[in-house]
Amino acid sequence: ALFSSLLAVVAFFIVLRQETFNANRRFDRVARGRFLKFALGVSASGTLNAARQRGEILAVGAVLDPSAAALYGVAYRLAALVSRFSESARLAVYPEFSRMLAAGNSERALKMAHLLSRWTLLIALAVTSFIAAFGADILEVIFGKQYRDAARMLTVLSAANAIFASIFAYVSLVQITHGSWEFFKLNLLSFACFTIFAVLGPQWFGFNGVGLGALSFSAILCGLCLYRLRPRTVGVI
Repeated sequence: ALFSSLLAVVAFFIVLRQETFNANRRFDRVARGRFLKFALGVSASGTLNAARQRGEILAVGAVLDPSAAALYGVAYRLAALVSRFSESARLAVYPEFSRMLAAGNSERALKMAHLLSRWTLLIALAVTSFIAAFGADILEVIFGKQYRDAARMLTVLSAANAIFASIFAYVSLVQITHGSWEFFKLNLLSFACFTIFAVLGPQWFGFNGVGLGALSFSAILCGLCLYRLRPRTVGVI
């Protein structure tokens, strides 16, 4: 992990050096500032997302008990498979959206984002439905009978990841059109709601409330992205 982090830092400064020289090979301070601002915003959102991924299990363990946290850990890892591809997909659509917006085709970019979101959501919900129907049996076969109790958690977390996976195109479009720090603000609002429901869900509903934090985060971030991408607000920053 340390080697990967160091390699990422080296790669960042190599790209920074290449991108901050103009056509005459002279250092462009304005370009460097924009590049750094965008990269730091993306990094801040990534850090917040990492805190979200690891935060709910702490809330479950604190509010309920360590055995509930253990069940959550298993359910979370299985549910994460629903949205595992979304990060790669988000990076893949970046250059295409950039080309469209640079050419002034903001309406076409928004239509493509909606199309990708609908199809991704349909596929992810189909997987979630399968998990809801057979999740308990899957958990028993893989981990043992004692893990059947994690089936409800698995269903809720799969639904949360289905929504999160479906907005990968919106995430890219918001960052390109409104800036990475604007997307960080949306993440921050969603994270605040996540924190509230991650604690209150288990406290109010016990096992049945586990996963509400993740579900609220995904649903609220989706709504905020859609609001930010209203047709009249989509343009090139």
